[in-house]
Amino acid sequence: MDIMPGTGKQRRVPATLHFMAVFLAVVLSAAGVFAGEEPVSGTLLSEDAALEDALSEDAALEDASSAGEELIMPDMQDQEMYVLSDEENLWDAFPDYDTDIVLEEEDAEILPEEDNSLSEEESLNIPDETGASAASAVEELSEEPEADILKASESSASGSKSLIDINTLELNPFCDHFYTGDELVPLVIIRKPDGSELVKNRDFTVRYYNNIVPGTARVVITGIGDYTGTIESSFLIGGEPRVTNVYNSSKGADIRWERMDPAEGYIVYRFRSTEGAVRIYDIDDKDTTQYIDTSVRDNCWGRVYHYFIRPIMKGRIGVSSERVPLQRLAPVKITSCINSAAGKASLKWGSVVKDNKAHGYEVQYAQSKNDLFNRNGTFKKAGITGRKNMSKTVSGLKKGKTYWFRVRAYCDYTHSGTGQKTRTWSQYSNVVSLRINR
Repeated sequence: MDIMPGTGKQRRVPATLHFMAVFLAVVLSAAGVFAGEEPVSGTLLSEDAALEDALSEDAALEDASSAGEELIMPDMQDQEMYVLSDEENLWDAFPDYDTDIVLEEEDAEILPEEDNSLSEEESLNIPDETGASAASAVEELSEEPEADILKASESSASGSKSLIDINTLELNPFCDHFYTGDELVPLVIIRKPDGSELVKNRDFTVRYYNNIVPGTARVVITGIGDYTGTIESSFLIGGEPRVTNVYNSSKGADIRWERMDPAEGYIVYRFRSTEGAVRIYDIDDKDTTQYIDTSVRDNCWGRVYHYFIRPIMKGRIGVSSERVPLQRLAPVKITSCINSAAGKASLKWGSVVKDNKAHGYEVQYAQSKNDLFNRNGTFKKAGITGRKNMSKTVSGLKKGKTYWFRVRAYCDYTHSGTGQKTRTWSQYSNVVSLRINR
């Protein structure tokens, strides 16, 4: 009986195939005899008898087929026959034959077909290599389906995301800075429309140029990551403050300095070894470049002070200027001025205090009072060395002209630490005029 593998169902064998099987068995038996082997079973049939039996049997099968009877393969268990491998299929070799299945209850037990398919719930609970099941993934996805869809669309579009030009964003302007001698790196702040700030070295890079010495420093900002474009900006580095001079005046110590940018004002300091540095005055106007320290007006003559300034801007204080010394000198007073000879004028003066600490004096004269008081005027000078030499004769004057005269004392101060020498001047004396008549 020929049973279909895995089904328990019997195949119906066509008569022609049955004949071929019988004929093949006869041929193989005969081949065994010719080779000196004993037949499989029974006596060797003659060729004519075997053929006659096969034809008669085939005829009987054809008669049964025409009568509508079921044809069952005889039991060939005791016969030697050719066995098909799993890869070979006799039915495939003869596709035109009818392969309808007939069930024989008495010959084969019909087993129910095993259903190996999984239910939907079982298939979702099968874990993958990470240990997570599809059911958990479905549950997770179904919690916020709209968010998952949005995230997926953003992820798929990330490869073609357009970059943002940083020139379209808001850059905080840079403040000007004072010279410090160090590299100046002001903070870069770039804001997006929602007010949030870009992050340095993630969204942009910054490079500074000429940001140490006084002058104009350059800042180059380049977008990176999700940003593109370049912004160039600048800020001013102010120069070092400089005190031009410190004078003794009738009101006290007269300090003068150079105007500087980007200062908004200045702080004036006074230093003395026994006091240290004292902040004596704040000036809120950057165009004001002079201050008189009246607190030293009546101090002891000969005392030395040092003055310096520091610029201020937006609450920040710049570096200090160099300290300029001042030795307090008492002024002198002209007591006599005469036309002593042709083209000559003789002057005498005296100190207003007993010990003025002067090292010498300077006489200034001009044909105009305005020239004498003008710093850039055309006045002339004559020097006198020695504290007690308080007279001077000036020659080369023109007859018929009137001249104006004044005198001041000086003192050369040597810094004990650096050895630097500085000449300090007293305030000017009174001014006198003289007409040259000869």
